[in-house]
Amino acid sequence: MLRLDLRGPVLKWRPGQPLELPTRGRAATMVIEDLTRLSDDEQVRILGCLDQVAGQIRVVSTTSIPIWPRVAQGEFNEVLYYRLNTVYVDVGS
Repeated sequence: MLRLDLRGPVLKWRPGQPLELPTRGRAATMVIEDLTRLSDDEQVRILGCLDQVAGQIRVVSTTSIPIWPRVAQGEFNEVLYYRLNTVYVDVGS
C-alpha cells in the first residue's frame, strides 16, 4: 500500500484546465493527472506556479508513459522533469 501525506486542500488539475493556485501562506497538494498531455505553455505555467508557491505546495503527478524519453527528445521541459521527479514510484501494469 502506498500512503501519501497530503497537506491542506488537494487541487486536482488536468491538462487543458485553468491552473488553480493555493491561497498564499496555506499549504496545499496539487495533483497533476496525465503529465504527458501537458502542452509546452502548460509546462511553463506549472514551473511559474511552483516558483510562486515554493515551500507551501506538494505536487503529485501521474502518467502511464515514461517521461524521460520525451525529455531526451525535447518534447518535455527538462527543468520541470527534474522539479517533479524527486520520488518515482512504478506501480506496474
